[in-house]
Amino acid sequence: FRIWDDSLRNPLQGGAAGSRVLVTTRNEGIARQMKAAHVHEMKLLPPEDGWSLLCKKATTNAEEERDARDLKDTGMKIVEKCGGLPLAIKTIGGVLCSRGLNRSAWEEVLRSAAWSRTGLPEDHVFARSDIIRLWIAEGFVEARGDVSLEETGEQYHRELLHRSLLQWQRYNEILFISDVLNERRSGAIPMKLRRLSIVATETTDIQHDYMKNFVRLRVLHLMQTKIEILPHYIGNLIHLRYLNVSYTDIKKLPKAYAI
Repeated sequence: FRIWDDSLRNPLQGGAAGSRVLVTTRNEGIARQMKAAHVHEMKLLPPEDGWSLLCKKATTNAEEERDARDLKDTGMKIVEKCGGLPLAIKTIGGVLCSRGLNRSAWEEVLRSAAWSRTGLPEDHVFARSDIIRLWIAEGFVEARGDVSLEETGEQYHRELLHRSLLQWQRYNEILFISDVLNERRSGAIPMKLRRLSIVATETTDIQHDYMKNFVRLRVLHLMQTKIEILPHYIGNLIHLRYLNVSYTDIKKLPKAYAI
């Protein structure tokens, strides 16, 4: 908004009579701050329109679009998973376009664990290698022949960057994702939680018993927190695949994780 207010507003006011400025944003508040004369709220796409959009984005010409009709049953399931969101459908369509009109490839996308929701600290900056390790730990990266999980994760990473779902910033990527800390404080976190990231600037005590109930936890990210001790029951989280305690005040790990 600052760029609009400081740099763009005045030059654009000198346009010819009848000129219009079209602004697209996911934040209605920004449109209001820009004093938009009319705000048009985009509605969710009905299934058939979603399928039509997916076809256009997953193919490169009219002939391929006709051939894609043979995959409509799988395509409609993908559209349903996108929840009628045009941006999600366009993004998945771009992924499918790189895979070709191959039923097994489309079904692989449909079955991907990446549809599962996971919580990460909001607007946090992650190194590329850390993001890929997190994806592998949570089962989002599937093995493909002789290609390693790390190489497949790199491919996922490039696709997300290309589609602007990750933002590059000085060799790091920013994920805009939801924060689970408020839910933790309210006791609303479900037992099936798979990922917990704790962000704190002061000494934090996690000796409370609430974490021992997260029996499906795969990722515990405590990097750069002031946590001093890990509770002994961390070793009982049998599904835990990723534990990051770098740059913390932890001096030793529980015996279950001792090397």
